[in-house]
Amino acid sequence: MNCNIYKRIISVLIALLFVVSPVGVYAEDNPTDALFMDNIEVYSTTLTPRYAYDYGASDLKIMTCIIYAEAGNQSQKGRVAVGNCIMNRVRDPRFPNNIHDVVYAKNQFTAVTGAHYKNALKQYSKINKTNTIVAKTMRKCKTAAKTAMGGTTYIGNYLFYARYDNWLGKKALNDPSVHTKRLGDHVFFDEYPKN
Repeated sequence: MNCNIYKRIISVLIALLFVVSPVGVYAEDNPTDALFMDNIEVYSTTLTPRYAYDYGASDLKIMTCIIYAEAGNQSQKGRVAVGNCIMNRVRDPRFPNNIHDVVYAKNQFTAVTGAHYKNALKQYSKINKTNTIVAKTMRKCKTAAKTAMGGTTYIGNYLFYARYDNWLGKKALNDPSVHTKRLGDHVFFDEYPKN
């Protein structure tokens, strides 16, 4: 074989490694983001592989804003986990099969009626043009949204979450029939607690 074929095979294998592996630097689509990316995060942790969701601009906006409203003050792993919960619902036949309807379902994500979510929707188009604390956090939430919709998960198939210190979080943690995982201020769980 000639040298070019070997180079091509190696480049394909390397490309596959980065597609299959959860290791990589996550940056935004807009090249001007590099001006504001002061803390580029690199992920190289054990993740549960999932399938990717074919999302559009509207899905990305909604997912970014709900992650900001629900988990903007959490670690990047905690932000991705909130996105995972939404994606798990999209895939579960008991819930709507798209991001919009899952997020806006009645009495499911109370943040959609709150100021943080509404402000995030208004600020979304400006997050790559400013370097405010809100813009920086929203860029991290956008990366978390892309990560979750791209198939990476930290919580497996869990469908629900709540603050660990509120009544629902405590109820989930104290119900032996409910499987839970705590990340930051949230507890994620597989079934709604019965007791």
